[in-house]
Amino acid sequence: MELAITQDDTPMIFEVINDRGEALKPFEILKGKLIGALSKSDTESFYKKWEESLCQLVSMEDDFFCDLIKSQFIFRKNSDIEKSINKYYHRYIFENNDIANTLQFRKQDENHISNIKKFITQDVVYYSKLYNKIKYSEDIFLRYCREINGLSGQYQNILSACEINDKDEDKKIKHIAKEYDRFWVLLNLNGIYDSNEFQDLTYQLNESLKNAPMENYREIFNALLTNIIKEKRSLATINSLLDFQSFMERNYTNMNTKLLRYLFARVEQFICEHINEKPKNDVFYITSKTGEKTAYHIEHILSRNDTNLSYFDNEEEFEKQRNLLGGLLLLKDKVNISSSNEEYEDKLKTYNASLVWGRSLCPDFYHHTNKDFLNFNESLKDGVQFESYDKFDKVALEKRSKLLYEIIKIIWAVER
Repeated sequence: MELAITQDDTPMIFEVINDRGEALKPFEILKGKLIGALSKSDTESFYKKWEESLCQLVSMEDDFFCDLIKSQFIFRKNSDIEKSINKYYHRYIFENNDIANTLQFRKQDENHISNIKKFITQDVVYYSKLYNKIKYSEDIFLRYCREINGLSGQYQNILSACEINDKDEDKKIKHIAKEYDRFWVLLNLNGIYDSNEFQDLTYQLNESLKNAPMENYREIFNALLTNIIKEKRSLATINSLLDFQSFMERNYTNMNTKLLRYLFARVEQFICEHINEKPKNDVFYITSKTGEKTAYHIEHILSRNDTNLSYFDNEEEFEKQRNLLGGLLLLKDKVNISSSNEEYEDKLKTYNASLVWGRSLCPDFYHHTNKDFLNFNESLKDGVQFESYDKFDKVALEKRSKLLYEIIKIIWAVER
């Protein structure tokens, strides 16, 4: 027995077929609305295209459509539109608004059938594949953003930058992921990162990256970062995307612990690459591993003891200075706890078996047999090089801070 299905019945049929006793997900309702608008002769072929595309995005379907819509249409933060897309994009794009007017999927739109067909065969087919590639990419900077720092705005930026069947999509993925990591880190190091405002910046990048040549990506990110710094500090011009004074205002008390571990993990990786030494642990382990016995913890080189207090004018200055980034390093498991109040000379024994950033404080690390390190150190900027210190006082802290600043500028490509 065959059931006769009219054109207007199709959306209802999709809803019944997908009914599992649970509320339909937005992407399932969207499928019914779009494919249900097509003629009976087109339904099967477009349903197949849809299913083949979305099967690679299991449990990510709604995230995909939200990011796709935002990447193409949202270029400034608008809480109302953002909330509408996040909660019911599947209805919003059929209502009376600018996005719906552009997509023209509604029955009253003259070419709504051809627009729907084009959306499924081009946008859904291509961008679902691209989204899957981004989500599971092993690109190191995408993984830093995704797995360590919990950032997702780069997905929208990549979707915006890539045209249908973009031949340069792999290069764009790598380029944008690296720039996005750099952008986020430099905002934090400048002390001007705000999680709510950052979403608006991501939307601005959606617009700036669309149709932009890849060779302009660095300039686009730099220009946005420059504008934010000038706005936040009420400046007409700036001399650097990270000046030393701003860097010296970042410390243990005003930076997220995980971000601190990430910074020092990247510094460790950078040094090891240049001295041909295999890191004790990779960036992911150092940054994200938890547990007393396995995790890396922030270590203050300047312990609270009489010797260290004597280097400073008063206890308030001591507390402020000991928290500077140049006065920190990472130690694994409980070692930093056991060395908490030791004299500096005793701490060096612990540092000698730690990460390279800590070992570089020890005189033995400068032995003539450590040629790769000595050559690397010689290549650094005159007056800003690694040194061992007999005591870690104000002078040592200043030098160490300048060294860390210069290394960070190299890692995150701050040209001036």
